[in-house]
Amino acid sequence: MLYSEELKIKADSFESNENNKVSVFKGNVHIKKGFDEIRSNKLTIYTDKNRNPIKFIAQGDVFFKIQDESEKKYQGKAQKVAYEPNKKIYKFYVNVFLEALEDKREIEGD
Repeated sequence: MLYSEELKIKADSFESNENNKVSVFKGNVHIKKGFDEIRSNKLTIYTDKNRNPIKFIAQGDVFFKIQDESEKKYQGKAQKVAYEPNKKIYKFYVNVFLEALEDKREIEGD
């Protein structure tokens, strides 16, 4: 997810704790920024003191489409996906399926 593009989030409910710098979206969560897209049951966003996101954690039946820095595109699913925008790192957890869209290579794991 690139900072220059608009981040859009939709969910059934939203809670925010300014003191802890945490926002939680629940129910039919859909986050989109440029090509990148994540759908999940829950999304937690951690922010720094300037309210810039430092970590996104999507949980529960997560579906994703992402593009890496070299513009390779992937899609897949997992039970948990973590993204650190400052490091531009995605991490996938539990029942992971990842497919490279250009060459259809697939990876599966627990």
